[in-house]
Amino acid sequence: MKIQDQSKVEFSYVIEGMDGKVLESSDETAPMDYIHGQEDLPPKLEEALAGMAKGADVVVEFEPGECYGDKDPEMIFTVPRSEFEEDLEIEVGEYLSIALEDDGEEGEATPDEDPKEEGYLDACVMEVNNEAVILDANHPLAGIPIRFRVKVLTVS
Repeated sequence: MKIQDQSKVEFSYVIEGMDGKVLESSDETAPMDYIHGQEDLPPKLEEALAGMAKGADVVVEFEPGECYGDKDPEMIFTVPRSEFEEDLEIEVGEYLSIALEDDGEEGEATPDEDPKEEGYLDACVMEVNNEAVILDANHPLAGIPIRFRVKVLTVS
């Protein structure tokens, strides 16, 4: 069976930088699945998968910003260190779930709240000092050229 509109497709993937460095892989997470034609994937990737069958491979290259968008400077923000628990260890490179307050400002996520619910934002810690924490809520692959290597596992 070949991939066509409404086909349920499962595929393994590797996302690389243009230098060949692996940035993400289904070996670390799990294969991805989607329904073809429902715009669940970037259009260029979905178009490349159309007509493929189980076992087929494809490589799709994306220009900076084409797949995960451009890096948005408004998604980089500073939160006063006082907004976080005093004894909370915050390290550069880790991700924090930040509650968005009703006025659109960022605030601390409290442990009893579900960070996957609406009103939360996952952000990468860029810098930590005594006064503030600088966070980047852009997708980690935003604004960079990438290459998807995909292998179709199932088509139904």
